[in-house]
Amino acid sequence: AAGWLTEYVRQLGHEVSLIDFNAELYKREERPLVKDCWLRTFVAMTPLAFTHALFETHEPYIRKRLAAAVDEGYRVFGVLLLDGGARFTGLMSSMIKELAPDAHVVVGGTGATSLYRLRRRYKGTPPLDHPVELELPADHGIDSWVLGEGEETLGELLAKLERKEPLDGIRGLAITKSGPLAPFKERSLIKDLSQLPHPTYEGFDLDLYKYSALPFQLSRGCAFGRCSHCSLKGYYRGYRMRDPEHALAELEYLVKRYGVREFHFTDLSVNGDLEGLEAFCDGLIKKGPAIQWQSFVQIRGDMTPRLLEKIVRSGCRSLRTEARVCSTS
Repeated sequence: AAGWLTEYVRQLGHEVSLIDFNAELYKREERPLVKDCWLRTFVAMTPLAFTHALFETHEPYIRKRLAAAVDEGYRVFGVLLLDGGARFTGLMSSMIKELAPDAHVVVGGTGATSLYRLRRRYKGTPPLDHPVELELPADHGIDSWVLGEGEETLGELLAKLERKEPLDGIRGLAITKSGPLAPFKERSLIKDLSQLPHPTYEGFDLDLYKYSALPFQLSRGCAFGRCSHCSLKGYYRGYRMRDPEHALAELEYLVKRYGVREFHFTDLSVNGDLEGLEAFCDGLIKKGPAIQWQSFVQIRGDMTPRLLEKIVRSGCRSLRTEARVCSTS
């Protein structure tokens, strides 16, 4: 998401800088139990205890990094909000407001969207055990919430902030202090993903990351959407696959720019559109670039041996299912 959003905003003429506290604090952390939370997703401690442990040790560093951004003139801060990271996001947003009271803090991600879906489902009186409801500090510094896909909503928000116009009426944006509540104007999905500028990762410190692979997205959404247990169903509505030529152009750029040959596809189900997947694989086989890749898939009985052979020939080394995205049809 960071790759897509930063490039989209940059193409609109805005200056963008990225701080990845997730990677930076992982490199700085020396306590085994705390570091284990990244490796095994909160097995050693709860997300709340994890956040408190991070701020206990790294708060001066976090404040220093944010202060540097404020000193450079940045006044809009976009922060990722995940269900398990609500306390971290809330504390960081408050710190931003301390450093720059005139700053605008906008959050997006599955945490914001899942909270809205739950509140809408229960008509404003949802159960109070949602992670964001539980862990987001009441005195947070969040000014607005982007729900669903963020590119177009974020672009409109920045335009209105630049013109100092009221933020009312932006589809996909909630501006209530207590979080996203109905009534709320949802934004239509971006139908043609090929109209978006692809990620370039310019300005990213790629040396921060443990693996040399880069993320890549061929499609958005889930083509099935029938799993009652899926926590992402409300966020990833509708399935859309990119035009193969647009996707291949991104891969060619990234291979030439960074010399990377391994890619981790972030699709929930790369096989949601079998014709589109086959056309993409044909493009990789016929004109490259030569890469290795892996992705999540849905279990489907109509994936023929011929298609599977093409997938392997295109450089695929792993297709995996995951409980939260598996179809149970």
